[in-house]
Amino acid sequence: MTDDRYKKMIRLSTSYEWDIEEIDEFGDVEEHNFRSKLKDLLEIKGDLVLVRTTGSEANGVDDRQWAYVENGELPETFSDGAKIPEKFRKELKNFLAVRRGLI
Repeated sequence: MTDDRYKKMIRLSTSYEWDIEEIDEFGDVEEHNFRSKLKDLLEIKGDLVLVRTTGSEANGVDDRQWAYVENGELPETFSDGAKIPEKFRKELKNFLAVRRGLI
């Protein structure tokens, strides 16, 4: 294995994806609907959450944090204190406007 390939394999990366959790009558998560773009979740009902995943090719997922949308807004940070990028707030605002039929 080359040094460059090894460096790539151990390099930590961070990814984000949206999820709508479908909840059953007992309050348990019945289904996860992960998508990279929020617009792809327009037809699904449930609890909306932004998921932040860090890891590497060599080690897989190191950590996963969840930020639940409450009253149409994301919190300032994930539970580990990592700040939520502004682009996700803008995406959420547009998504909610489309969902409400305002656009």
